[in-house]
Parts: sequence; structure tokens; C-alpha cells
Amino acid sequence: MLRYTLSLITWLALGQSLAHSAEFKLINEIKTGNWAATLYNNINGDRLFCAIESNTGGTTFRINNYIENNDTFLEVFNPDWRNESRNMSFGLLFTPYSSASGSTPKPITMILKGKSLSDSYIYDFDGKYEISDIASYMKVGKFVSVFDPAGKHIVSFNLNGADDAINNFFDCVTSAKIKNNISNNTSFKLSDGDIGPDEIQRFSSRYMKNLSDDGLNDRDIANQLASSIIWLEKINLTCTSYFQINLRELRLHYKLYQGTWQLMFGSGRSATDALNRASIRRNNEFNNAPSKRKWCEDTKEFVVKKLGWDYLFEQ
Repeated sequence: MLRYTLSLITWLALGQSLAHSAEFKLINEIKTGNWAATLYNNINGDRLFCAIESNTGGTTFRINNYIENNDTFLEVFNPDWRNESRNMSFGLLFTPYSSASGSTPKPITMILKGKSLSDSYIYDFDGKYEISDIASYMKVGKFVSVFDPAGKHIVSFNLNGADDAINNFFDCVTSAKIKNNISNNTSFKLSDGDIGPDEIQRFSSRYMKNLSDDGLNDRDIANQLASSIIWLEKINLTCTSYFQINLRELRLHYKLYQGTWQLMFGSGRSATDALNRASIRRNNEFNNAPSKRKWCEDTKEFVVKKLGWDYLFEQ
């Protein structure tokens, strides 16, 4: 199946300003099978968010990631529902495809401790399951079914096209975060001190000179810098569950790397291509890892040995 990879710039350029609802403006979507990766603007506060979604019979299954504050949550909603607003649990059941031998693997069940609103069930990814857990099952499953708190089946979604849609969703999130943070510095704020243009200028000069002295050309430097930004983002998002991480150092260097990217490469076509290549590689590594812990352990070993990032990981 055709693999789409778009930077935020391309999403904005290709997108059409269609009203999704009274509060959301659909900027762009890429459809693959029964699923779509979408970029929205929440009119309340002018906030961008990426989503992966599917609709059947008036019910929508959607995973959202707000770029500004990394708020990530799953929602299943139908405007005709009339639920009681409360904390509750609801279920997801993933039906896998038959194996090559003809046997049928057992379905995978998740019980999500979330909440219900009048027209939706919501699960925040800060509990037992992470977005990567659900994404991994969506990639290989045939259907995902939703059950209410009493265990009654509500709706099933065909997962045809979900694999590519998930990849497009993560590409949207990664590219949007990089561009948003470079432009606005709204994420990864430092609570006890900040850095300004002079510090970023000095850091970027040293960074470029050191890698150039090591024999890297501009394209190689761009690829390494883009990968570093993505690694820092994913370490912050995923690895704090497994390691003691110096978040101040991580956020400081995240901002320094972002500033270096803006100064040295900007947002032209070559820069966009470099971001896309890095995004594909890093997301493939993340999605194909045996587990999140294993990805974190392997990444820690690599960045400490190759990039000298031992200061990020507290003993």
C-alpha cells in the first residue's frame, strides 16, 4: 500500500479549510482504507492537533494529540448518545487476522479506565496503556470493537488502512511538534531559567563545527539533528516510565536543538525532506521494537555511547 509521509508544511499547503464542527476546523486529511490521519485546528485557543480516526454508523473512533501540550487521548463518540458524565471503564477488543497456517489468534481485550461524557467515552493515555499499545494492535488487527461499561457491544470498526493511517498520524505529530516548538517555544518550557538567542547561536555554531570537523556534510548533519530532536521528544514521551531522566537537561537541549534547526536549516524543501526521512526511520524503529521498554533501553545505550547524552539519565 502506498506510504504517505508529509511534513506539517505540506499538510498546511495541501489542506482545505473545511469546518469539522462548531469548534474544529479540518486543515487536511489523508485517507487510507477505512481510516484517515487528520490535522485539525481547535478554534477555542487556536490549537493544532493531529488525529487518526474512522467512522461507522455515525460513531467515530479517534485518537488525538494536541501539539502544544502533548495531550493525547482516545475518544469514541456519537452525537446521538446520551450518557451520564462520570468516571467509568469501557472495553476494546481487537480481532486479529488468521495466521499463515490458517489458525486464528486469540482476540486481544483492553479494559480502559476512562470517563464518559454525554456523547462520548474518553481514555487519557496516562494510565495502564499507552498510545503505542493500541497502535500496535490496530496495525495488525482486522477489527476493533467497543464495549460499554456493562460489557455490551456498541460498535466495530474495520481496521483496513489503519496501518498506513497510524504512520501518517505519527508523522503529523512529529513534524507538527518540531515546527510548532521552533516557531513558538510553547512546549518544553523551563521552569527555572531559560535560554535566549545568544545561547542558541553559540550552541548551533559549535554543533555545526564539531560535526563538520568529523567529516559530516550538511545533509548528514541535518539528518542527525532531525533524529536528535525526535529522539528527545520520544524519550520525554515514553521513557520516563523506565528511567530517572533529568527533565531540565532534556528540555534545555531540546530547545537548543530546535533553535539550531531553525537557524541552520529553516523550513525549506530540503529541510522538510530531512525531517521526513528522520521521522520515517525513527518511527519505524519505535513501532517495530518488541516493547516500549526495549526501545527505551536500546535508544539510551545508543545516545549515551554515540552522542554523549549520559547527562540526560540520572543514576
